[in-house]
Amino acid sequence: MAGRDHGPYYGPTITCCGCGDSWSCGELLPRPFRRGWRTAEIAKVKRAWTEAGLYTAADYKAWLADELAVVVADYGSSVEDVPLPESAASA
Repeated sequence: MAGRDHGPYYGPTITCCGCGDSWSCGELLPRPFRRGWRTAEIAKVKRAWTEAGLYTAADYKAWLADELAVVVADYGSSVEDVPLPESAASA
């Protein structure tokens, strides 16, 4: 599965790399009425997955720390005051 975020007013779209079907906000999106749509969607989502890049655990922790810094700055806290989720702590 690979996803795309379409901004604050729309839910993210998640597409299956195996079957090409897409979901948004928990709902299966309509399938196009054309030949070869499944193959084209699978190729598109696999390309998006590859372009997203491969990141190490250290890259993920650095990204998460940056995101947390932005979020907690509004509340007068620092990133060190915010406990990381279990998945991030073990990454």
